[in-house]
Amino acid sequence: MTSNSNIPVVLALELSAPCGEHCEGCRYSEHGIGNPDAVRDALEKALRNPEAPVAEVHLVANGEPGRSKDFKNIISMLFKRGIPVSVACVNEISVEPELGRAEVSATRTTIERSRKAILKALKLNIPTTITLIDDGSEDMDKRVEELHGEFPGLAGYLIRALQAEGLSQISHGTTRSGRFSPEIPMGIFPVDAYYEARGFSGDHKTIRINCWGQEVPFLGGYVDANK
Repeated sequence: MTSNSNIPVVLALELSAPCGEHCEGCRYSEHGIGNPDAVRDALEKALRNPEAPVAEVHLVANGEPGRSKDFKNIISMLFKRGIPVSVACVNEISVEPELGRAEVSATRTTIERSRKAILKALKLNIPTTITLIDDGSEDMDKRVEELHGEFPGLAGYLIRALQAEGLSQISHGTTRSGRFSPEIPMGIFPVDAYYEARGFSGDHKTIRINCWGQEVPFLGGYVDANK
């Protein structure tokens, strides 16, 4: 059966990477695990598939993406092929000039480090969004407004529901997203790479490759996501 070529395909790729960020609501219980060779092979295979041409690659990691040994090479390769790349990150080490979009975690425990990543991305004119976790606080919308006031160049935001995954066994909240500046091109956003964003598939198809190079229903450590 031939895929509908009018439906854009996003490849959500999970890299193996170390991490020392200790983020609130981290979805991984272990960093740096995986098979980088298998991930690269899966990426190349997906890029060669004429039935589902990749419109965008969304890079995530089980640590900080910029600390993956393959991070810069993958971005450079995709940039040369004209394929936009977005990255979900915390640290400025993950912000490269070739990115098409930066999605920076801006939770209460990451914001001091995330400010540098946001400022770097904005300075490089990279469309930038912030990601927060709905932890049950009543001031989530106020937090979004405050961060937009601090960084008026932001393109949009994603508030994701807290999942029982990784080191946390707590679930709470509702995933939602929005744009601050509709005129800023953001590519395909948000990408439904994770279980809590499954309702945001919109008019694109997402292929999810985990850190072992396997195609899975969802990335991350949510205990029931891939059953």
